[in-house]
Amino acid sequence: MMTKVGQLFEEEKIQYGREIEKNVTKNVTKSVTKSVTKTNELKFSKILLHAGLSIEEISNAMTVLTADDIRKIAERTNPTPDIRKADPK
Repeated sequence: MMTKVGQLFEEEKIQYGREIEKNVTKNVTKSVTKSVTKTNELKFSKILLHAGLSIEEISNAMTVLTADDIRKIAERTNPTPDIRKADPK
């Protein structure tokens, strides 16, 4: 049989464990959600750039990606042509 003090310690340990589990679950869920959202926004941004929307229009619709992120995507998908390569000399 457990003493009253021992029982209180056990209850505190259980409660503490539940709080830790809750916080870890919350943080992992938040991280995974942000990662999935970013992946989806990357795909969608490429589609919208291809459709001709401006970087500003696209960034206004995004929750994770910034205008700089979208600008980098635009540069990778449609880089500025290198004039030196076009020179026949």
